[in-house]
Amino acid sequence: MHENRYSTFPMRSFRLVVSILAAILISSTSLFAQEPKDFLIFNGEMRGFNGALNPDASIRLVCGGKEEYLRFDAATGKFQMRVGLNKECEAFLESPGNVTAKIVISTYGAGNRVGVDIPQLLELGTINLPQKTDDVKFEYTYRIAYDPDVEAFDYTENFQKSTSRQKKEYVAAVAAEKRKSDREKQQELARADSTRRAEEQAKEAARAAAIEAERAAVAKAKAEAEAMALAKKEADERAIAEARAAAEAERKAREEAERAKKEAEAKALADAKAKAEAEKRAREEEELARKTAAEKERQEAIARAEQERLAKEAAEKARKEAEEQARKDALAKAEQERLAKEAA
Repeated sequence: MHENRYSTFPMRSFRLVVSILAAILISSTSLFAQEPKDFLIFNGEMRGFNGALNPDASIRLVCGGKEEYLRFDAATGKFQMRVGLNKECEAFLESPGNVTAKIVISTYGAGNRVGVDIPQLLELGTINLPQKTDDVKFEYTYRIAYDPDVEAFDYTENFQKSTSRQKKEYVAAVAAEKRKSDREKQQELARADSTRRAEEQAKEAARAAAIEAERAAVAKAKAEAEAMALAKKEADERAIAEARAAAEAERKAREEAERAKKEAEAKALADAKAKAEAEKRAREEEELARKTAAEKERQEAIARAEQERLAKEAAEKARKEAEEQARKDALAKAEQERLAKEAA
């Protein structure tokens, strides 16, 4: 298919083979019924610079933003991709130290003829990735689409011409990147020199500022020391004054407590004395009341005894008078009875 060292088949030979195969397939339709296929098969082999194989090489097939399954053996570099019809896909062939190759595949335009009169299999041959000569972001891009002239899928641009053109573009990009890098290095040197001068000026300013800062620090330390000494003196004086005031307050408190204690003791003594006198008076009054009551009771007892004596005497007298009267009455009655008897 390809006309340079990047492929195992010349383009014209591939097209001739495809045409012969198509003719054979068309002529065989009378013997075998062909059913259309809904996918294409792409076989190929990927190698690095000078045909080197790399166990870290990889191939990704992305269709519609989604990675599709493919077969790839890094040990041999051989791969096979199956791509459905009416799709736009991108295959990324990557190997460390080499420039990435991207194959853009469009499977539109074949209708339902794939596998009938359009070959389903496309041999891509060996794709050698160019060596990466600089850290420049670059991809070799190839496009595969349906070619109505040969009624098959093929590269839209001659692989050799495309590779040569893109190699020139890559070399130009590397050179441009190098020029850009050289300019950036010069600019970096200029910036470094400017930075160095600025740093020296900054260091000098820093030294001057440090000296001034040291002077200011000394002055500040002196002022702070003086302020601390003054503050300490004032604090000591306040402490002495406060201690004296506390001692005076404590002395007054002790005197007040002593005075209050004495007053309390005197009051307690007076209260005790008053209580004792009151209790004495109460006892005396109680004794006097008891004696008065006892005397009154004695006098009342004497009076009652006298009254009882007098009453007894009066009763006795009355009894005697009654007895005397009864005796007299009895004598009188007896006399009357005697006289009555005598008169009878």
